[in-house]
Amino acid sequence: MGPLTGLGLILWFLLALRFQLLRRNPRNISEQLTPLLCESGKNSTAGIVGHVINSGSDLVLRFIEDCHQSKQNLAYFDGSFLLLLKHADTVLKRYRNGIRLICAMAPLLGLLGTVSGMIETFSSLSGAQSYAGDNTMAGGISTALVSTQMGLLVAIPGVIMGRFLDRKEDVLRHQLLQVGEELNRFKSISLEGLT
Repeated sequence: MGPLTGLGLILWFLLALRFQLLRRNPRNISEQLTPLLCESGKNSTAGIVGHVINSGSDLVLRFIEDCHQSKQNLAYFDGSFLLLLKHADTVLKRYRNGIRLICAMAPLLGLLGTVSGMIETFSSLSGAQSYAGDNTMAGGISTALVSTQMGLLVAIPGVIMGRFLDRKEDVLRHQLLQVGEELNRFKSISLEGLT
């Protein structure tokens, strides 16, 4: 029971961290980007999408300012933006595998506790007390099954919350793709205006 309680606490801590990481996201990407690209200001949007919006718009504005110098700037912009998106993707995946691992381990630890309890119950019956009665055996089995119940109580809410957060991650990943499309569109329009 101790390891299962510890796993449950770790699971909910990881779920809280992941929820905090994924909770903030802007509603309309175009509305967030337009003032940044026109005024070269900072956005108040927090979270990973806000970070990509701010950093990506800075990259685009720097690229437009430096585009007269050489074509290397285009490769620099694309490489920098890809690194920014790769970092954002890594942040979105943070804590996901730990949550999945704990959700898979909890029922197995509960089952291990049940098997251990059953072995202990049957070994006590085979000892000096040759016949202890049905009540002793039922009590031992009941106690052994509590660890399976605890394992399921840890895993089931963890799986449900994990799936909810995975869906939230998918929404944020879609928003990051929108940010990339908007920034590339603005970059292309700006390049057409300079030629």
